[in-house]
Amino acid sequence: MASEKLKIAFIYPSTYKFSRQYSWEVRWIYHGLGLLIAACKQQGIEGDLIDLRRLFDWNEYIRKIANYDVICFSVMSVDYETADKAIEYARQLNPSAKIIVGGTDPSIRTWLWEDDERINHIVTGEGEITLPKIIKGEITERIVNGEQPNLNDMPYIDRTQWEEEYPWGLNGFTGKPPFKTFLSSRACFYRCSFCQPCSDIMFGKGQERRRSVDHFMKELRQNPFESWFIHDDGFLQNRKWVDDFVDAYSAEFKPKPLIIQARANFLTQEDYVMKLKNTLGLEWCIIGFESGSDKVLEDLNKHCTRKINIDAANNLHKCGVKIFANIMFSTPTETNADADLTLSMIKEIKPQHYSPTTYMPYPGSHLYEHCKKNNLILSKTGNRYAGKPKIKGIDYEYVNKVLMEGYKYVTK
Repeated sequence: MASEKLKIAFIYPSTYKFSRQYSWEVRWIYHGLGLLIAACKQQGIEGDLIDLRRLFDWNEYIRKIANYDVICFSVMSVDYETADKAIEYARQLNPSAKIIVGGTDPSIRTWLWEDDERINHIVTGEGEITLPKIIKGEITERIVNGEQPNLNDMPYIDRTQWEEEYPWGLNGFTGKPPFKTFLSSRACFYRCSFCQPCSDIMFGKGQERRRSVDHFMKELRQNPFESWFIHDDGFLQNRKWVDDFVDAYSAEFKPKPLIIQARANFLTQEDYVMKLKNTLGLEWCIIGFESGSDKVLEDLNKHCTRKINIDAANNLHKCGVKIFANIMFSTPTETNADADLTLSMIKEIKPQHYSPTTYMPYPGSHLYEHCKKNNLILSKTGNRYAGKPKIKGIDYEYVNKVLMEGYKYVTK
């Protein structure tokens, strides 16, 4: 059957399933799947998006998933349990459908998927070129290493398929709708042990690939916005690209309330931060401070120090940019004294938003392999938020007490 006549579904099996409330962390476009859908559409392949975050329950999913010829799942490791259940329903209701999985988890834990008889094809790495070929029947292998696309050849996401974006629960954000999220690059080139080598596996070892400034600017022009979020993990890591983008943006747009993610070591220069604020509208920085212990930061291969973290925070406060502080407690070498150092750092940083987590050993990282090798793993599934113990050797009662105390130092 010709691909254009197939009934196709693209599934986002998020762990935030059935989260229809206006919660800030579930309002974004999932860019990975959005770009896959756009790439398929560019090849004449139309399909339906089923975003489990926007459904009410499994019954609604069951009603929606019936009678498809091809069903595509993009799966992150944190979403594995949800994806497993969603695939089971999809196979039961569509016994002859072609089921294709891709994304982070199938790329780093291919062994977990390759014996799953419910699955017809597994795509590792990037799928924008490869997935349309599988749907069209041009690729028949079961496990396929995705071909790396040129980002400047990529189509833009069809945003009409996604519900309204907005950071509804981010108190103090002054931006107004329409709010849009954008990506300018793929991959952070730092080597933090809790992330790498997952990025290398997905996008190529040691690489950072950027869309051209012109390609990015065209997307901004096509998607009117009054506030925005540049969602790159390492937006500021390519200084030359950022400087060129700032020049191009300021020639066409006024500053508009902006959220970025950035490492602390890129935020210690006052003139640079003020430039981003005055030209782009920088209002919030999401920063992975992780720990206030230099020992823990070194163990995580973070290439940041407690002093750099605090200097960056002081600089942001001086420039009037709000701080969204990501903190990670209970990594394998953390002691109670290290947790205390992190709490004292939070007290100095005084973030406007505090997002504490306890380390969850997700597959695909050097730190996960360390935990596995040393038999430290207590929980094989779960999320990164405080709750049940996840690894051995951590005083979770103490850590959770310190974690909660950090809320006292949030700046209103």
